[in-house]
Amino acid sequence: MTRRTGFIGALLALLLTASGVVATTASVATATAIGTIAGRVLIGPTCPVVNPDNPCADRPLVGAKVVLLRGGAAVASRVTDARGRFWFHPWRGHLVVAARSATPGYAAQARAPVVVHGGHTTRVTLHLDSGIR
Repeated sequence: MTRRTGFIGALLALLLTASGVVATTASVATATAIGTIAGRVLIGPTCPVVNPDNPCADRPLVGAKVVLLRGGAAVASRVTDARGRFWFHPWRGHLVVAARSATPGYAAQARAPVVVHGGHTTRVTLHLDSGIR
């Protein structure tokens, strides 16, 4: 009986070790298939008069809706934070990032194609036109 218990314990330990290796391999494969898109949405101009003395740089757009599209279909969405930032963790591939202002009656939009590589960060900045002239 002791021999049999030892054999079953060794077999169980081997199976658990093997399944841990498989789980670890699957986790690594999943991690390399997923990338990151990190970006900002800026709006400008933000001054009625722009000149060399007053360059009036674009500013982060808080609360903009950002949508991630794959093949024309929305797969995720975010709202920009206080610094106009957003991020996604999609599967690798060709996607489009689109942003629009959350201000009612204001239809400014911007789009940018991106290529996501597994395990890497793709950076994108979208510029919306404020309409100020």
